Amino acid sequence: MNRPLKSSSANSYESERASERMQILLFNMGLVLFVICMSWWGLSWMLSDVTGEYSANDARLGIVRMSLVRRATNIKGELSYGSGALLEMVTPKLEPDTQIDLTFELPQRWVDEGQEYRAVHFHGTIKDGTAVGVIRDGAEVFPVKLDKNSIASVYRQIQSHLPFNG
Repeated sequence: MNRPLKSSSANSYESERASERMQILLFNMGLVLFVICMSWWGLSWMLSDVTGEYSANDARLGIVRMSLVRRATNIKGELSYGSGALLEMVTPKLEPDTQIDLTFELPQRWVDEGQEYRAVHFHGTIKDGTAVGVIRDGAEVFPVKLDKNSIASVYRQIQSHLPFNG
């Protein structure tokens, strides 16, 4: 049994249709590749920034947690360790050198409520997701090595850019 041959216009239509589908497929593949590359770049940038949650478990200090959030014009931070109160960073910016010196103080509202004023300094470096240095609390000096929690750091960075975050 012989099949009827398709007309040249039908072959031309199928050829155009296949060409259109191929273009759409290539565009979608390129779009997915672009999204993957941009996501990888964004995540790498976020993880390489100093913004993040750093923590350690020290025998003398207990659980030490330092949180840093870089904004466009300044940097904010918090430090807590042991059973002490949450201290807020008063150093407005990080200098572009390798050594950093951050000062954390008891919030003024708590001092006004009668708590004793307290200032603590962190002096050290932040490199490759690790903050290494010393915490100076009065006359006492405690060497610390704080590791960055990548998941909490990404969450903190996203949270800091939300419009309803104070």
